[in-house]
Amino acid sequence: MSHYTITIRPEGSRRVAKRGAGFLDIMRGSDILVNLPCGGEGRCGGCRVTVIDGAAPPTPEDIRHIPRPEIDKGVRLACRLIVTGDMVVEIPASARVAGTGASWDEVHVLSDRPVPADGLSLAVDLGTTSIAAALISRPDGDVLAHASALNPQAAFGADVISRINAVIKDHATLSRQQRMAADAIAELLEKLSRRLGFSAAHIHEVVVAGNPTMEHLFLGQDPTPIAYAPFTPGFLKAQRSDASRLGFDIQPAPSVWVFPVLSGYVGGDTMAFIWSSRIHESDEMILGLDIGTNGEIVLGNRKRLLACSTAAGPAFEGSHIMDGMRADFGAIEAVAIQRDKVNLAVKGKTSPRGICGSGLFDAVSEMRRNGLIDRTGRITSDTASRGLRKRVVRDNGTTRFILSTDRSRSIGISQKDIREIQLAKGAMHAGMRVLLTEMGVQWNDIDRILVAGAFGNYLKPESIVGVGMLPASLVEKIVFVGDAALSGAIEAARSDGAKEGIEDLAGRVDYIELSADRRFNDLFISSLLFEDSSV
Repeated sequence: MSHYTITIRPEGSRRVAKRGAGFLDIMRGSDILVNLPCGGEGRCGGCRVTVIDGAAPPTPEDIRHIPRPEIDKGVRLACRLIVTGDMVVEIPASARVAGTGASWDEVHVLSDRPVPADGLSLAVDLGTTSIAAALISRPDGDVLAHASALNPQAAFGADVISRINAVIKDHATLSRQQRMAADAIAELLEKLSRRLGFSAAHIHEVVVAGNPTMEHLFLGQDPTPIAYAPFTPGFLKAQRSDASRLGFDIQPAPSVWVFPVLSGYVGGDTMAFIWSSRIHESDEMILGLDIGTNGEIVLGNRKRLLACSTAAGPAFEGSHIMDGMRADFGAIEAVAIQRDKVNLAVKGKTSPRGICGSGLFDAVSEMRRNGLIDRTGRITSDTASRGLRKRVVRDNGTTRFILSTDRSRSIGISQKDIREIQLAKGAMHAGMRVLLTEMGVQWNDIDRILVAGAFGNYLKPESIVGVGMLPASLVEKIVFVGDAALSGAIEAARSDGAKEGIEDLAGRVDYIELSADRRFNDLFISSLLFEDSSV
């Protein structure tokens, strides 16, 4: 069987493959991780690469997701690309897990005092998209430095279901994903140690908070039961393990403490959110939101706490969106429409390459405010200004509102994108309404709304209510609390007393399974509308 040379640009590296080999199989084991929002199923169109030379005929999935002019230029989906001869393939930054954004590879030193010779702890927020870590001085509890990086497990998909499906298809990927998570955390620790001048041997403990799937994968426990009713996790209580068993090269091996989970879809990151925000100690009625692929919702106070999770889908992260991308260089991260002018803020102050989650919220909210979207979600120009009407076009059989255009391509919001946002925000809104009903309170009984998560921190209150996720009357009550999961992990890393308190708290939270709740299905339909609902 003939062998062919595959050249990867811009690096210029070469790989040898047999005819019929899949491009993703060729790239496995390389330093370049291809971003696969849907896990390589060909459903999202998010893994576009350009075959400069040797392009195979387009597949049905290529034709479905890629405009014809781009196909003619050699653009293909990496997950469907097959070797038919020698090829030169350019993998753009938007199709790489590693990306080019400095924010995904940062170390921030917060203290200039000497690092103690012993008693250091590492607190970790193991997110689906990114991993954040903090170095803690155990004697006094000071945070010495932060570090962050993308989660390399994104090579198996942007959401937890894709990563579970990878394990279902090939159980060997469980150990691979476990090792990926452990190696990423170890690499962050190595960067911190180089920057601050300490030895990894000084680490006393590693504390990890994540959603249930991330915690299972990190511990090497099979997450597949989470994917099927009754969505039972392999554990609920906090887990302790030896770092050496998980693949950390730290001697002497410290202990690893992993947060308890409430269900298959409400995990340690939510427990860390509740703990660090003191929702469980408050006299106020607090609504807590972690807006993302799996939207976690908490409602309550010191008297009672409720929690649920909604399958919002990856639209908020820019996946399954025609021009969507993660918050990397070139991503439109903010949109404002003033009369006929559309103003864009682009990450890295460069030319736009796509739109990320915060930009989507802004764009949909602004389109709705300017009469470009009706209450059902249909893109319309009936009541919009003349200048904005010119931006509404028919493109590849769908209606789009153009945000930016140049000679090579246009970036916009399609009718399908609007539907994706409706499904995601509708699921969150309906989940909130179920918890309100269960608690026996109304929207106006809420005293504060806490929005957590790295993604949530980039949203505007006006855009959250503008897409209809929350009633407009609550806009002044929205407070952003940043990476509450990491804050909770830091507190747990500071003391054993906090760990005990978190374990006790897990037993006090009542979990509502929305997939089995009839109220959710009824409320979800009405929550799809773009209107200010306070019911």
